[in-house]
Amino acid sequence: MKIIRLTLFICIFIISSSGMSEFNISAYGEPIDGKDEKSINFHWAFCSLTRASASPEIEVIRRDKILRSGDKIKFLIKLESKCFVYLIYKDSEGELSVLFPHRFNLLGSEHNLSENQYIPKGNLWFELDEKTGFEKYYLLASANRLTNLEILLNEYESADLKQKSELTEKIIAEIKWLKRKHKNFQSAAERPVSIGGTVRGTGSVDDVASTAVAISASEFFSRTFTIEHR
Repeated sequence: MKIIRLTLFICIFIISSSGMSEFNISAYGEPIDGKDEKSINFHWAFCSLTRASASPEIEVIRRDKILRSGDKIKFLIKLESKCFVYLIYKDSEGELSVLFPHRFNLLGSEHNLSENQYIPKGNLWFELDEKTGFEKYYLLASANRLTNLEILLNEYESADLKQKSELTEKIIAEIKWLKRKHKNFQSAAERPVSIGGTVRGTGSVDDVASTAVAISASEFFSRTFTIEHR
C-alpha cells in the first residue's frame, strides 16, 4: 500500500519532529456524567469505498475483508469517556505505523471528548496501491495507558531496519499478551450510532459517521482486522 505508506510517512515525520518521546497520548478523554471512570466508551467506524462500484458505495468493515487495488479505506474514532485508544497498521511487508493517535506529544487539544477524529483527516481517504498481500489493523482500547506498548512503538519509530524487524515481533507479541491478560474484560457491547451496512454517497465524512457503532467495554477492548489486498 504505497499510497498509505506515503501518507503515513508524513504523519510519522511530524510525530518524530514534534518530540514523540514525550508520549502524552492525545487519545485521552475525560469521563462524562453518568459513566464509570474505568469504562471504555467510544464510537468507531472502519469503511471501504470500492472502485468497482457503478456508483459510490461505502461498506462497513466488521471483520476480515477482501479489497483490491484502487479501493479506499477510512476510519473514525470518537471518545465518549476516559480511555486510551490505539490503532496500529501492519503492512504486507511487516512494517508498522501508528494511525491513531495522530500525534503523541499533545494533550487534549487535538482529540477532544465527543469530537469525531477521522483517519486520514477530513475528506481524504487511504487508497490501496498495486502492492498486494495481507495487511492488519490492530484496534486497542484501554481504561489505562498501555505504557509498555507505547515504549515499544517509540523505539520502533527511531530504529534502523534491522531493529524494526525485531521490534515488530515484540510489538505484536505485546498486543497478543495484552489480549490474554485482559481476556476476562474482552466482552463488549456494540450498537449502531445511526445506521449501518452499505451507504450510498460520495465518501464524505458525514457518510462515514453514519456507519459508526458505539463500543462499550469494562477495562479493555481489542479487535484485529485482516485485509486481503488483491
